[in-house]
Amino acid sequence: MSSFPCPHCSTVLEPGTPACPDCGIRLTGPQAARLWYVNQQIVTLRQEASTLVQELLQPSSVPAALPALPVAGGQDRPRATRGPSGQQLLLGLGAVMLLSASSFFLWVVWVVVGIVGQALIMAALTGLAVAGSVVATRRGLHAAAETGAVLATGLLLIDLSAAHSLGLGGLDRFAADRYWLGASVLAGVLLLGWDRLVPRERDGRALRAVLTYRPAAAAMLALPPWLVLSVVEPQGAAAVGSLGVTALVGATCAAAALRFDRSRSVVPVHHVPASAVVLAVSTTLATLGFLALGLATAYDGAGSVAQRYAAWAMLALVPAAVAVLTTRIGTRVGRRVAEARPQLPYLAVGLALPLVPVPLGDLPYGVLVAVAVAVAAFVVAHHLGRVAGRTPVGRAWTTALAYAAHLAQPALVLAAWVGAVDAPVLLVAVPAVAWAGSTLVGVWRHRAAGWVPVAQTATAAALLIVLETAGERAWTSVALAVFAAQVVIGGDAVRRATRPGGEPVFWRVVDLSALGFGAAYAATAVAASLGTSVQTTATVLVSIGVLTLGYAGAPGRLAFAYLGSLTVSAGTGLFLLEADVAVVEAYTAPLVVLLTAIGLVHWRRDRGAATVLTMGPALSAAFGPTLLVAVGGGDALRLAAVSAVAAGTLLVGLTFKWKAPVATSAVVLLVIAVTQGGPLIAYVPGWITLGATGAALLAAGVAWERAVLAGRRANAWFATLS
Repeated sequence: MSSFPCPHCSTVLEPGTPACPDCGIRLTGPQAARLWYVNQQIVTLRQEASTLVQELLQPSSVPAALPALPVAGGQDRPRATRGPSGQQLLLGLGAVMLLSASSFFLWVVWVVVGIVGQALIMAALTGLAVAGSVVATRRGLHAAAETGAVLATGLLLIDLSAAHSLGLGGLDRFAADRYWLGASVLAGVLLLGWDRLVPRERDGRALRAVLTYRPAAAAMLALPPWLVLSVVEPQGAAAVGSLGVTALVGATCAAAALRFDRSRSVVPVHHVPASAVVLAVSTTLATLGFLALGLATAYDGAGSVAQRYAAWAMLALVPAAVAVLTTRIGTRVGRRVAEARPQLPYLAVGLALPLVPVPLGDLPYGVLVAVAVAVAAFVVAHHLGRVAGRTPVGRAWTTALAYAAHLAQPALVLAAWVGAVDAPVLLVAVPAVAWAGSTLVGVWRHRAAGWVPVAQTATAAALLIVLETAGERAWTSVALAVFAAQVVIGGDAVRRATRPGGEPVFWRVVDLSALGFGAAYAATAVAASLGTSVQTTATVLVSIGVLTLGYAGAPGRLAFAYLGSLTVSAGTGLFLLEADVAVVEAYTAPLVVLLTAIGLVHWRRDRGAATVLTMGPALSAAFGPTLLVAVGGGDALRLAAVSAVAAGTLLVGLTFKWKAPVATSAVVLLVIAVTQGGPLIAYVPGWITLGATGAALLAAGVAWERAVLAGRRANAWFATLS
């Protein structure tokens, strides 16, 4: 028989263990055997329930006339959510009213009764609340017991606040943080003592525990470390260390509270007690402050070297502790902790990564370049399988260090770039080239999708550093060449992704990466060419457009052809603009030709495609600019030509039942009719306009229903067009 989990706390135990060493539950005897049998039955029933759920999820073969499965209890409606009972409402309101009355009473009569009366009043009210909680617990009044505990806790806080603010025994001479440093400890101890006064059993019967005292005590005892920081006000590395100690103390107290409450059965074993939650929140805040302030101090270039590296050393203790924990975890731990052991090396490396740039920034430039090359060599060796651990933990550490090296390479590149002073460009680019080379080896070796954008980023960084001092023409040429390479890579990736039996996920990531970085290179080429000449910019635009049209030839990428055609047209437009060409059709002709070719390719691939997709873009590009120029400039010859071509297109569309030619030509003719005939209305006599308007209104009223019917028929006919 192999090891088994404890039925109470899930600790992994060896066969023959008489009792669990963590929770103390006995594992021998008739009751233990019965518990084992019950647990086996639960497992069997859960498996049967899972099988029934899977069967019920399948399509039903039962006739629809059969009634549905009745809900337990004979009710079809869901059970209403239970709200607070009447007694709970009354007790809660009573507690609030009593606390308010006590506060008012203390503030009003404080100066009348004197110091002895003040102390007696506070002690009497608080003692009555504590005694009420104890008596209510013995009588089984759970809500009343909790109410008494809440009253006692609230009165204690009121007492402590009043003692300081009203000067009981001269306590107002202390500053607030110094006073509460002692008062919070006193309050925590008192609350824990009151919790001990609450009975746990009566006549051999366990009583329900009061859940208020321990979380309140935990909250009070979590304050002193923060108040110490407020009193001492440490600076620099001392503040970092103080926050670290606060986090460590909080974590220890949270673990102790968790173990103590579970051992006394205050909460179920699988629940986290509220006292531990309160201490965990304080620990989390201290940990975040420790990390944030530590990193800020370590990265502070204006601070002293001693302060920076003292903070750095304290931060380094965290990943070091995780690394030690990896080797110290044994079998006598919870199952979940044991299962998480292989992930601890990754956590240790991840925590250590933010610390890497701190010493790198202080290294000489030559040493920094050497470190970057060494890290890249380690990464390449790991990709090629030359570095591997012999044990599972060793392999985990090796893999984690490889990931850390990958993540550290950008920091090395950035540090080398920023730290370069009068260094040759090629030497500055060595870390970036090493980074790019190692990532490309990883992509080639593993075909892992995650390395693709990293390799693209590394390549872009290397190019950026190499071209930092280059001229605009060099930027334009290199960016255009790399864009062409991205187009080739993306097109090939699309074809490989569609092949059966390939690696579609990897090649899709390659394609998307090529698209994103290719767009960046194209924008860089255009931006760099703007500082040269118009001919260079036009050439770049035409080249980008032609390359995009080539990429559109890949399977499923035809939509990019429209972007390519627009880019080519923009380039040719710049050439024509530089040549002072004023004919608008010369600018639109390349776009119309390209859109027509695209529509033809689309139609050949899909004979059932709508004409709005295959003919619409070309017709819009052909008619739109020419129509605007003709209407705006009043060119009669161009208007006549546009009208004739639009009329012919309308006849062709009606003949072959093509929707795009009909819609486009109808819009063109309507625009011409309105713009050219509208101004003539001003020359028509007024009585003719009024009479025609009245007749039109009468005709509209008489033929309303007929017009609706005719519109429906026209809509149905238009929908039949392809």
